[in-house]
Amino acid sequence: MRALTHAPDTAQLPGDVEVFTSTTDAQRGASAVFLNSRALGDGLADVVARRAAAGVAKLVALSAINVGDDLVLQPSRFRGDRNKEVEQLGSPAPRQLHGGSECLS
Repeated sequence: MRALTHAPDTAQLPGDVEVFTSTTDAQRGASAVFLNSRALGDGLADVVARRAAAGVAKLVALSAINVGDDLVLQPSRFRGDRNKEVEQLGSPAPRQLHGGSECLS
């Protein structure tokens, strides 16, 4: 597992985690990448395209637990719906869920 941080000396990560301060170095040779669409903002599409070109087989979009709540209860959505943007960038991919298989769209 790899972690990206600006402050490796104070990050308090477990000893078996590879710590990087450069996104380029951290993503080199990666087979999967967790994406925080809020943090990437308008650079999201570019990051997705570059990871796909680099051969990353799995991109996982992180989202908030309140994603199903009414929009007025989701203050972070006032900056735009990054979840929908992530869905539009991706293509259907199989995933395992409760021992079965389903398709993400």
